[in-house]
Amino acid sequence: ASHSEGFSMVVLESLAVGLPVLVSEAADAIGVEAAGVGLRCTVEAHSIAAQLRVVANLQGPEWFRMRDSARAV
Repeated sequence: ASHSEGFSMVVLESLAVGLPVLVSEAADAIGVEAAGVGLRCTVEAHSIAAQLRVVANLQGPEWFRMRDSARAV
């Protein structure tokens, strides 16, 4: 996690291959949740862990919807 970060290239690279992204509130990527392409978290370890669990537990339709939305961005 970063305490201050602009829009990272890794976010774009992940979206290009259809991977959901997890961005901290410090990143300049506020639209990821609204676009359905990822989740936001705080820079606290418990917040990052909680959101990683959410992404790791995505099932079938949820995963495919997020993947397809990421590729479309």
